Amino acid sequence: MAYLGTPGETRPLGPIIKVALVRFEELQAIRREVSNLKDALKTRTLVEQAKRVLMRRQKLSEPEAFRNVQQQGRRTGTSLGESAAVILRTEELLFKDVNVIQTLQSTLTAIHRGLRSTVRRPRRDAL
Repeated sequence: MAYLGTPGETRPLGPIIKVALVRFEELQAIRREVSNLKDALKTRTLVEQAKRVLMRRQKLSEPEAFRNVQQQGRRTGTSLGESAAVILRTEELLFKDVNVIQTLQSTLTAIHRGLRSTVRRPRRDAL
């Protein structure tokens, strides 16, 4: 096998292809490593955010919050990142843009009104 790069030049193609394949494998390994590092950084960010949520909502210390995320993962068979994502999604669904105190007050007021309307008062003419 020969390769004609420039007129009159011949090179064996086998060694060139081997070098190209080695370089390609190195590039693939670097790409996998970059992808793994990106995933690790994303997981770390999710875990940090989930710990802050647990520390704020449940008044936990940082190590306690981390253990909580770990234990949830073990119980549910999910990764640390997935457990953290579930905590963050729950926080978002329950508390995003919601004034809990105002919502609670309006809910209690509605319940109170409903109870008042169902309580039967004796009629004056019945007495």
